[in-house]
Parts: sequence; C-alpha cells; structure tokens
Amino acid sequence: SARSQLHHPIQPRRRRCPRHPATVPALPRPIPAPQRLPPSPNAEDAARLLEMNKARGFPGMLGSIDCMHWSWKNCPKASHGQFHGQKKGSTIILEAVADQETWIWHAFFGMPGSLNDINVINRSPLMNKIANGDLPPVQFVANGRTYNYGYYLTDGI
Repeated sequence: SARSQLHHPIQPRRRRCPRHPATVPALPRPIPAPQRLPPSPNAEDAARLLEMNKARGFPGMLGSIDCMHWSWKNCPKASHGQFHGQKKGSTIILEAVADQETWIWHAFFGMPGSLNDINVINRSPLMNKIANGDLPPVQFVANGRTYNYGYYLTDGI
C-alpha cells in the first residue's frame, strides 16, 4: 500500500498532566501522510522516458536514482544511534527517482542515516516492484544486445 511505502519521521507532542501544571511528554504521533504520492510511470510515461533518454544517449534508462541524507535536528535521543549519519548529527534518508524535467515519480523517505545508499535501495519499494515485474515492460537494444528491462542512472554506488 502507498502508506507502507513512506516512512515518516515522528513529530513529538506535549500534553497537560491534570495533577501537574507543567507539560509532560506524550507518546509521539506520526506526521500525516501526503494526500498525493508520486505516480509510478504507466506504459505511456515509460515510453516517453525511454524516448527522451535515448535522445540523450541513454537507451533504456527510466530515470536517475539517488539517496539524500537530510539533517534531523530534533531526532529523539533514543534514535540517535540508528539515525547517526555519515557526518555529524542525525540524518534521515530520501531516495528519489527523477527524469531530466524533474518529474519525481518515486520517493522513499524515512530510512535511518546510518545506512548507506546500497542498503536503502535494497529496502526500497521500487526494487520490490522491479523484482516482482510490476513496472511497465521495457525493451531496448544496446551494443547489438536486446534487454527486456530498464535501468536507473546513479552515482557513487
């Protein structure tokens, strides 16, 4: 389901204790999910992506995939170890796929900053779709060989 594909950071809240005037921490609640998620490409979109990327010299490419570490200033102390990023402080990771026109058609947010890009991609719902054959069919020829699946351009992996 779309809800299970997105992992949201936890937004702390406070409540009043009836016996004490000071506020006490309450159980955290998740930030509400966005109303509209990026749509996966249908067959028409895939054909457009393939044609656009072929013209740029990348036959069979469906988009560029990358993982970005975002600083999480208010990370709960209990999660600091898990979310400690590659640099100082806690981070949370966004994985996204985009085309050259910046159409972001896949987003996976919420993985801990302690993971590297390969581990995030390994847990990605996009990779599950690829493994299950749930993406539009793609066929292209490169160097005289026919391929029956598309690929994603990435860096540093």
